Amino acid sequence: MNILLINPLDALDDVLSHIATNLYTVKEINSMLECYEVKTKKRCLLLKLPKNNILRIIIKYTMYIYIFLKLANKLHVIIVNQESPEPLITILLAKISGKKVVERIGGSRSYLIYFTLHSPVPLTSKIFSIFALASLRFSLIMCDFLVLNCNALLYENLYRMYRNKIFIISNSPSEVFYNRFKIIKEFNERNFVVGYVAAFTLAKGVVSLVRAAKIVIRKNPSVKFLFIGDWRRSSPPFLGLHLKKIVKDEPNIIFIGKIPHYKVPEYMNEMRLLVLPSYTEGTPKVVLEAMACGTPVLATAVGCIPEVLANGEYGYITLRRDPESLAEEILKALFNARNESLSKKIRDYVKIIYNFNESLKSWLELLKELDKYARKNRAR
Repeated sequence: MNILLINPLDALDDVLSHIATNLYTVKEINSMLECYEVKTKKRCLLLKLPKNNILRIIIKYTMYIYIFLKLANKLHVIIVNQESPEPLITILLAKISGKKVVERIGGSRSYLIYFTLHSPVPLTSKIFSIFALASLRFSLIMCDFLVLNCNALLYENLYRMYRNKIFIISNSPSEVFYNRFKIIKEFNERNFVVGYVAAFTLAKGVVSLVRAAKIVIRKNPSVKFLFIGDWRRSSPPFLGLHLKKIVKDEPNIIFIGKIPHYKVPEYMNEMRLLVLPSYTEGTPKVVLEAMACGTPVLATAVGCIPEVLANGEYGYITLRRDPESLAEEILKALFNARNESLSKKIRDYVKIIYNFNESLKSWLELLKELDKYARKNRAR
């Protein structure tokens, strides 16, 4: 079976490369649009995208059409990892030409879009969000199967009417991931460091966390906060600089900035707690990375997080994200007596629950169902 995967994730790329006869991937990386044939390790296309947003969208749409037409005779299935509306044109072409389409949605895309619409972001971002929501609704109608990360997403209004074509498949990393993200520094050897590893966006709750960090340090000066992520490229654009100004007189709040991904395990092993006070999530990879490094996580009860943390048995869940309440939750979690034993338990737990082979089996089952579905249609 030949598969075109649009917007690949590392784990999904790994899984499908074990299943597909030929796997083609299309993704944007460092302002370049790349089409890649995994088996032969050849690029089908590499194109630099312009900085102008309107031109960028027009060129991406054109290239999606070109890539599909170029590969159409070889393809059986199109899998779209829904991160942007541009692949909609590929879904439309796939359906017209009789190809099967699987859409994978990692989190609450609709909530993220609504959040953007009610945030102080540029008007162009809000217009783009309205278009993204319309595209998402249209693609949900057209796809043959829909893949969600966890059962919690089934209860979102947007997905309820499509339950008959939904598969729940977690985005489980391979053994390579667990060899990279591991316990290097024992928990009792770590200082009282609290970490944030994510984008600087309003949806991630980073504003509340920065304000909460100041309160925590005022109450306990031994605590240090590390903020890892590209604060210079925040959304909205002024957010990163604004947060830097808030903490300019706080030596215990450090903005590390963007780091290479291979360095993330080093920082995770310096932390006693990772905090993610997001407004919307799927299964955040950073939470799996922290747990694999034996770092307890405090996160808001959104998306798949309650399932990942087993409703607080293997981490800390909060329903509050205002600075005062969040500061209180951080102090309680950071100095909890169970953390040392929890550090060892969470690594074993995450390796069992987020197992690459289980994901592989689930995707094989989905593709078998897709094949049956295609044969039924041909028989008619």
